[in-house]
Formats: sequence, structure tokens, C-alpha cells
Amino acid sequence: MINKQEIEGLLNLLADEAGRVQMRHWRNIPPAEFKSDHSPVTIADKETESAIRALLKKHRPDDGILGEEWGNENLDKEYVWVIDPIDGTKGFMVGGVMFTTLIALCQNGVPIAGVINQPVLKERYIGFQGLKDDISTMNGKALSTRTGIPLERAIGFFSGTDLVFTPEQERVFKALKGVVRIKRSCYDSYAYGLLAMGFVDVICETQMAQYDKMALAPVVNAAGGIITNWRGEPISMTSGTETLAAGSKELHAAALKIVQSAMDK
Repeated sequence: MINKQEIEGLLNLLADEAGRVQMRHWRNIPPAEFKSDHSPVTIADKETESAIRALLKKHRPDDGILGEEWGNENLDKEYVWVIDPIDGTKGFMVGGVMFTTLIALCQNGVPIAGVINQPVLKERYIGFQGLKDDISTMNGKALSTRTGIPLERAIGFFSGTDLVFTPEQERVFKALKGVVRIKRSCYDSYAYGLLAMGFVDVICETQMAQYDKMALAPVVNAAGGIITNWRGEPISMTSGTETLAAGSKELHAAALKIVQSAMDK
């Protein structure tokens, strides 16, 4: 059994340390390296994850860790921490402010706590789900999604055009973009904080690894929204690479109907 207060304190400690590392490098980094999947990685990515892992091994030595840069440890444990040290490395590289650190605590493969941290804007989103008192906050203030918005009036964020989509994925994005009122390319995970605050209504993405999405679920769900994969299944270690998030169950149901119809064609 975890202690929610202790986990919240640890999430803040981890986010503080991640932010300190990143701000040493932000707008002052050497050229990036490129991994086997052609995605960039910087010294800030590596040092951030190393710092987070060091604190986890000090405070939660018996837990497992899944990280983007330094691999996995003890994934068979009941509690596993999932780390994306810099979500939005491309944005970080060009001096942007939409990058975040994502850290989630999963219990038996299901995220129960997560943080989305943006150190330049000093915005920190923390969420808890599946516990006694589910709550989503930004800098300590409780969050609530926007409700009562029909899909045709919704603000939608979608995976960026720099990705190569399958024909099925192309159909999904075309169908959903054709319905919502405003369409934007996703600001990586920062968009999910905007959804939890009530500024964005729908987010549809694909090609997301586990470390890209585990921290998002507690923040979105505890704010009154809902996030699933494209089959309508809750986000978990086995839920695949797609996400569909919305500010309410009704809006999510309407979006999911369009997504599944496009997938079935």
C-alpha cells in the first residue's frame, strides 16, 4: 500500500531535480545525437533521467524502473516508475518551451500517479487515479476539464505531421479533424496539461511509447476527462501506442465513434 502524501512529495522532488538539470542546458546544448529510430537525444535527456533514477533508487529502491534513455529494471515488480526525461526533445533543442518531463508510478501495469513538469513556464501537473482521493492539480490548484462542448465545437490536437502514418492512422486523423472546429498539431505532452485545465477538448495521437503516455492518464482522468487507446481501453503498460483523450465522457464517446469507424473502413 502506498502513501499518497509521500508519493506526491517524491514526485515534486523528482520534478524539481529534473527541472534543475534541464535549465542548465536549455538554450545552451551541444548538437544532439540520433538514436536507431532516428529520434534525437541530448545530454540533457540523459542527465535528467540519470538524476531521476538516482533519487528513485534512494527513496524507492525496491521498485522497478522503465526509462527512455537508460533502459528497464525489475519490470516484474508491483510498483514500476516510468520516465520520459524530456518529452519533446526537438522542441527543447530549438529553445522552445513546450517540452516536459513525464514521470509515472504504475501499480501492476496501471498508472496511479503522474507528473507533467514544464520548468521554463514553472508549471507542474500532478494527478492521482484509482486511489481514495483522486485529484489533478497544477502548481497545487485543483484542475477541471471543460465540459458540455459538442465535438463540432471542440478544439482538437493531433499527432504532428513529421510522423509517417499508416493508411488506417491517416483515415482516423482525417475523419476526426474533419469534425472538430479548431485543429492544432500536438505540443507533445504539454497539450494534456492544457486539456486538464480546460483549454483543449480532444487529443488524438499515435506512435506513443509507454514512457510517452503513462503520466498523462492520472492528470487527465482525475481532472474529469478520459484518456484511452483507440479501442476505448484504459491506458496501461499493454494498451498500445495510440491515445484518445477528451474533456468529458460524452465528448470522448463521440470522438471514439468516429475513430473506430475510420479504423473499420
